[in-house]
Amino acid sequence: FFCVFITSYVSAAIYIHLMLLYGSQEPNSVVVRIFGALGFTGAAILFLSPTSTFRRIVRERNVLAYDHTPYVVSFVQCGFWILYGIVQPDRLEVLVTNAFGAFLELLYCSIFIRFASKIPRTRCLRDLFFVFFCLAFVGLVAHVLPLPPSTFVGLIASAVNILMYGSPLRITHRVISTKSIEFMPLSLTLGTFSCSAAWSAYSYAVGDLFIVVPSFSGVLLAITQLIIYSFFYFHQNTPLPSQQQQQVHLYPPYGQDQDGDDDSSKY
Repeated sequence: FFCVFITSYVSAAIYIHLMLLYGSQEPNSVVVRIFGALGFTGAAILFLSPTSTFRRIVRERNVLAYDHTPYVVSFVQCGFWILYGIVQPDRLEVLVTNAFGAFLELLYCSIFIRFASKIPRTRCLRDLFFVFFCLAFVGLVAHVLPLPPSTFVGLIASAVNILMYGSPLRITHRVISTKSIEFMPLSLTLGTFSCSAAWSAYSYAVGDLFIVVPSFSGVLLAITQLIIYSFFYFHQNTPLPSQQQQQVHLYPPYGQDQDGDDDSSKY
């Protein structure tokens, strides 16, 4: 947590410096910059929140039962917001924040691919290739349709942003079935709440509906996830040692098949 806080603080300082050099010069730009700095800090906390998860993956040299979906979805929403920051004037805050996030999400996906077994690795690579194709396709179509590019890209970015905020709910079926919150990271949920709350304030300051809708939705979805986490935190069942071993080895370690044989040559 201390490392996340320090990194977020340094990143926010760099962000504020960039805004002072290249930010908007409108009369209310000071208010926008303040809320933009809060939004960037909240987003940095969200983007850095999976660091504990990936430290465990590196330490175990196995992705365990963690899912790559939240990180791929986060990367695609960062990509669409980068496009939106390019086509929409005076959205440098959005552009800088999501460029930072896209870099981190690609780093997380790279670590996941390195330590995943064959099937989850293939799925992660497939999803990433699909994401790059979608970003290129939307960028081209935005300049062909009669709609303003900012409207078309903003609609897509808003929809994907809501999907990103809700993606951790995918693990809830596992939480409910096992009555265990082991693979529902609290840091990711808290990061989602802080990020969406900060960007809600920013969106009201600039009057951008494309940012208001996903940010407010993110607050509601994060509250839902916190309620689920809190309920099972106080009602979870302690798994038996055999169940814990089965959970940890849900996917075989990198370079081994299900029988424990060294099969790294297959990959």
